Amino acid sequence: MKPSVFVLFTASALTSCLYGATYSNDFDSIPRWTDMATQTGWSVNDPTDQYSTVDTLNVNPYQPSLSSHVMILGDASLVTYQPVGNSVILSQDYVGTVGAAAGNHISFDFLLTDSSTANGAFGQRDIFGVSISNGLNNVFSVAFTPDAQSLTPDAEGDIGKWNLSYKVGAGPTVELNMAVFDSAQYHFNLSFTPNADPTKTNFDLTIASAVFDGGGNRIILSDGGVGLAVAPTAVTDKFNVSWTKGDVNGFGSNALVMDNLNVIPEPSSTLLVSLAGLGLALRRRRA
Repeated sequence: MKPSVFVLFTASALTSCLYGATYSNDFDSIPRWTDMATQTGWSVNDPTDQYSTVDTLNVNPYQPSLSSHVMILGDASLVTYQPVGNSVILSQDYVGTVGAAAGNHISFDFLLTDSSTANGAFGQRDIFGVSISNGLNNVFSVAFTPDAQSLTPDAEGDIGKWNLSYKVGAGPTVELNMAVFDSAQYHFNLSFTPNADPTKTNFDLTIASAVFDGGGNRIILSDGGVGLAVAPTAVTDKFNVSWTKGDVNGFGSNALVMDNLNVIPEPSSTLLVSLAGLGLALRRRRA
């Protein structure tokens, strides 16, 4: 009896490890002004100063009356030292595979705050992005690139707009002919599923807003089942949020604000095989 209990315990432990790299955080338990790079599992490529922080704001499009703690990346006007490179990349451990089975996704609520052109040295408009990677190699990325600002200012200055694009691996940048707007609240969801071609995997990208256009319209991108040129066994190790200089004169005072982040990778194929082996061992013991 005891050996069977041990096998079941081990199987249960491995099952919990299958999604051991799963990350879910509404940031409410993290004190204000905390640097996210100091949190478990997070790292930053530029330790010069605090470029990501936790503050109180509302970016949940489905509950617009609520405010909560959020993660903010960017705003060069608030840091003591400018980044030493062209990009600040904040990374969270994300160990798994892409497209081996349904169930993995990346989701979060977000908004982008714009730099005012009247903000002197910090009036530049920067690029923001999210990606999954393997080492230094991109697996899949989505970029928010600033477009020309409107000539009709809002209460805070100019109206900012960011165009969307994506990139698979080292392939070309694909423009989506879609945009998100300054201070509008959105929900981002990216998921992967198996493709009939074993050398590829499907993806779906959805960006929804309960504020834009007044009716909760959804921007939906799907590859139509054609599949990405990414094998379903492609391994990932990092989920990344990036802040990239959009002007040779320096970084701007705009920022990416993120809440309710969920990063759920595919189960590790190695652990799945191990779990299957434990199941066979248990079956044999019962026999």
